[in-house]
Amino acid sequence: MYKNSFLNEIDFPLPEYIRKENGICPNWILPLDQFSFGVEIECYDRNGIQEGEVGYPSREVNPDYLPSSGGSQWKVEEDGSLDFHDGCEFISPVLYGSKGISNCVKVIKKLSSLGFEVNRDCGIHIHVGLSSICGNKKVDDVVSFLCRLNKSMFNYQGSLFGSCGEVRRDRNSYCQRLRNDEDLISIVRDRESKSKGSKDLNDFNSIWSRSHKYRSLNISKLSNGIKGNSSSLEFRYPSSSMNPDQFLLHIIQIVWLIRQSWVDRHDRKGSDSVCDSWVLDKGFQSDPRNEGVRGFEFMSRKIQNSIRGKWLRWENPEIFHSWSDIWDLWKDQSFKYDSKYFD
Repeated sequence: MYKNSFLNEIDFPLPEYIRKENGICPNWILPLDQFSFGVEIECYDRNGIQEGEVGYPSREVNPDYLPSSGGSQWKVEEDGSLDFHDGCEFISPVLYGSKGISNCVKVIKKLSSLGFEVNRDCGIHIHVGLSSICGNKKVDDVVSFLCRLNKSMFNYQGSLFGSCGEVRRDRNSYCQRLRNDEDLISIVRDRESKSKGSKDLNDFNSIWSRSHKYRSLNISKLSNGIKGNSSSLEFRYPSSSMNPDQFLLHIIQIVWLIRQSWVDRHDRKGSDSVCDSWVLDKGFQSDPRNEGVRGFEFMSRKIQNSIRGKWLRWENPEIFHSWSDIWDLWKDQSFKYDSKYFD
């Protein structure tokens, strides 16, 4: 019997690497259940669900129609980046691993059933707790990981934005691309060149303090330190959607990026050589007019062929059941993204 009960219901033979580990993702991959995270869903309350007695808008409002997670409730508040009449943001409690992902799927389905809507201005911000990734590792490991993660985002952000479709999230002022000429990238390039074992807390502070909030990846929320409860990596590129598969797609992308950046933190060349360079001259990066489709073809193949990506299919029931649909969605979104290049 597998610990993840949904694996016991599968009526075809599981891969050898799953059976060998009894369905439990090994620690060296960074198991999904190790992650703590939080989610903010921007949307529009077209039916006035939050008006009246509940005192909308207020962070203290707990919408009792949403499923809780581990006894903790979601919250809702007005969102300053959206139209103030009915724009709102649903904020999760701290979520953990597969159960947290399943809770988010239920929440999105409930919001959709109640008539909440999204448009091109709406995003989903996904925060991942730094300590849930790094544990008790040395400062040098953490700094090296942050350098590699920024480098990975820099290389793959065209592919990631492409997965958001025709809304062209890359043109939204609240989630801009990482740029080669900004202070953060200069600092990261300098710190990654330091020898293994020589990076310290000053390097950690110099990196997060140069981060801009409104970027595809925001690490300015690390001000409480490596082990701080509120220290998190904020991924701002994802587009909001009432389709749970869009959320699951972004989760797959983010977890894979984190896993890959962790294993490559000390420049272990050969694991993901794409991110060994800051020069955007790879085939899928060469033409912005079709970076969505080319990015999908390259990055989706990379994830599905990687052991760190393959495991994700078997760590959460929603991801498992939507696995094929998720990749079809990404492909469709990438074509829509490229179609809006000249708009």
